[in-house]
Amino acid sequence: YYGDKLPRASWDLIFNPDVAPPVVGMLDDAREIAMVAAQYLFGSIENLDEHKMEQIMQLLLKQKKWVAAYTDLRIDYLLLSQTVPVALGYVSDINRVTRRTDTIKFLIPEEGSFVLLDLFAIPATSQKDDWVYQFLNYLYQPHVLKQYIDMFGFYPPRKNVHPEDPLFAIEPTQDLFKRLSFFKNVIPEPFLNKLWITLKS
Repeated sequence: YYGDKLPRASWDLIFNPDVAPPVVGMLDDAREIAMVAAQYLFGSIENLDEHKMEQIMQLLLKQKKWVAAYTDLRIDYLLLSQTVPVALGYVSDINRVTRRTDTIKFLIPEEGSFVLLDLFAIPATSQKDDWVYQFLNYLYQPHVLKQYIDMFGFYPPRKNVHPEDPLFAIEPTQDLFKRLSFFKNVIPEPFLNKLWITLKS
């Protein structure tokens, strides 16, 4: 779609009608797309008052006109089928796509983006902690982790485990993490419900 020259890595690619392509793909999660919109509008997800939340609502309503689909599970399909030239997605999904074609690239917006961490939690009432730790010790063996990351495209939690595929989209670094934030519960649930109903109706 963009030929041999990548576009500027910016949230403008999904939010600015003067820059965005005719259609884009978006995540199917009200909280996450609201946070992305906040990052785009205000450069931060902190101190989101009612006025700012209304601006988030208006931006996403305006953007809805060029959203082909809100989906978490089919971002790879939207890109590979050329339904959309730009999609908001998780790096693991894009890693799967880049294994199949060299015409799709993963970009992190210059304005900053977000990071997700998967984790295990043991309930305080658990009576089987020893079994849980045995399971975790199994999962964290380098050869088991390697199979997991090669199959699903996630990044390993251990330094001595590396993906088989050299096409992994991007390697986490300290400099990169300076531009990343965690998703936080800073937007009230009633607003998110209203936003999602409005966007999906």
